[in-house]
Amino acid sequence: MRLNLPIDLHDRTVLLAGAGGGWDVFGAVPLAHELEQRNCRVVLANYSSSVGGFDVRPALPTDHPEGKLAARLGRPVYVFGKEGAGKLRAGYQRLIRDHGIDAIMLVDGGVDSLMRGDEEGPGTIIQDAVSLSVVNGLDVPTKILACVGFGAEADEDVCHYRALENMAALAGDGSFLGACALTQGMDAFQHYKTTCEAVFEQGGDISHIHTRVIPAVDGEFGQFQRYRHAAVMLLSPRPPFLSPLMSVFWFFDVAGVARRSLLAGPFAATETYADVRAAYDRVRTSLEANLRPNKDIPL
Repeated sequence: MRLNLPIDLHDRTVLLAGAGGGWDVFGAVPLAHELEQRNCRVVLANYSSSVGGFDVRPALPTDHPEGKLAARLGRPVYVFGKEGAGKLRAGYQRLIRDHGIDAIMLVDGGVDSLMRGDEEGPGTIIQDAVSLSVVNGLDVPTKILACVGFGAEADEDVCHYRALENMAALAGDGSFLGACALTQGMDAFQHYKTTCEAVFEQGGDISHIHTRVIPAVDGEFGQFQRYRHAAVMLLSPRPPFLSPLMSVFWFFDVAGVARRSLLAGPFAATETYADVRAAYDRVRTSLEANLRPNKDIPL
């Protein structure tokens, strides 16, 4: 059984890049598996959640989790330094030049990359918005945002009502490209599952997104926690609410998402991550009186 991607990327050279740091690149693992079945050449990268001082380099064994992923897959995983848009742009441009990239897919574990910045509950949006700002401005023919794990960020201050509202607006302007789901019978899912679990077992913090996506695909539902790791338990002392929605990949046009973002523009001129934080604070302060309040989904 194949992952039924709604976009045609046969015979392309595709950069799959984690949009928001941390473990986002692990959401690229099933996509890479499927794209390579379509005769694509795939390059993996991730925006670091902790390490700065450079634009891009291959992950080192000490880089967590990118170094462990590279060792598990037996292939390079590139790391963008935790810097502002200037260095991130330079890093992307180097990979585009060195590898002949003609398609970029930003991968987000969760859906906070779809937040505009005017939500009361925007989640951990900052690095996602820097990635959107940079990739939107690159001279590459195809630029796509892929999100997986809807509902996995409820304990990260993400308002999923507003996420759905933003998704509807993107569908309305033609920026929603389609969706597909991981299922147990897919080789891509089994490869993703064994890769994630092998890295989880090596110690250090583990992903609170992928520890939810995997059991959701396996059919677990409701308040359930398979991977009882200290870091995950600290973030969510109660079991998260799993549902089949976590198994779905949603695909969007990067330009459409960036156009609606209230952060992508202000972030474009940043050089350091301190610049990014300062720009974020200015935007949020300017919007403070007009934030869209959190609402429950009436289902």
